[in-house]
This record gives sequence, C-alpha cells and structure tokens, in this order.
Amino acid sequence: GWFRPAAAARLRARLDAQGNPTGFNFRTAAQSIFAELRPALMARPGTVDIFAAQSVATDHRYRWGGNIRAEWARVEFQMPVYIWRSVGSSQNGFFVESFVDEVAHATSKDPLEMRRQLLAHDRRALNVVNTAAERAGWGTPLP
Repeated sequence: GWFRPAAAARLRARLDAQGNPTGFNFRTAAQSIFAELRPALMARPGTVDIFAAQSVATDHRYRWGGNIRAEWARVEFQMPVYIWRSVGSSQNGFFVESFVDEVAHATSKDPLEMRRQLLAHDRRALNVVNTAAERAGWGTPLP
C-alpha cells in the first residue's frame, strides 16, 4: 500500500513591538509525492514538489503581514508515498495551526483572537473560525 509522506517543518514568525505578525517563514523537509506521479519532471534540478508546501506557499488563508516564505527540502525514504485526499495540506495544516497556538502563547494572546487577527481580511474563513468557537463554547469554563 501507499503511505503519506514523512514530513517535518520549522516555522518562524517576525513580530512587531505589539506582538503583531509582520512575516512568516515555513521550511519543510518531506518526501516527494510528485516524484511518484512525474518522476522525469522531478529528476530536473531545482524542481519543487507542488504538494510539499501546499496551503502554505499557495492558497494560504492567514495574513502574516505580507512577508511569507515557504521552502522545501526533499528527503528520501524506502517507503512508497502517494496522494491521500488533502495531500500536503493535512500535515502543513497541522504544522501551521500548532504554530499559531505557539505564537499566541508567546505574545500572551488568546489563540482564537490570534486566528481572528490573521483572518480579518477573509470573511468566509473568519466565519468558520467563529462558528467553530461558538459551538465549542470557547471561553466558557470546562465541565
């Protein structure tokens, strides 16, 4: 059978004096799914796997102050990998959402408020976050 790619990431944010994001750097090391789909293309030097930084390099919702950099380093393992539903978005979503929590903690901000700040430009995404928070009872004491 096929597996999802092994992946690791290092994320960094630049913050202003008030703790507001002004930059975001995403570096990931992962296997190449695209190498299974188009091995000849991936054999060319400098080719980037379109799935490796998916939802970070493109289609990102959060606004980190306009300065975003996404990097990928290809790693090889003997385990075969292929497309599983959301492809790179699943592990990258986990990496980014965990990082948003870390940035909120480092700046003494509520994680929900941090997401609202990063999504202020995107009414639809903001509505999703607000609806989830409301239905989860965010801000109310745990039972």
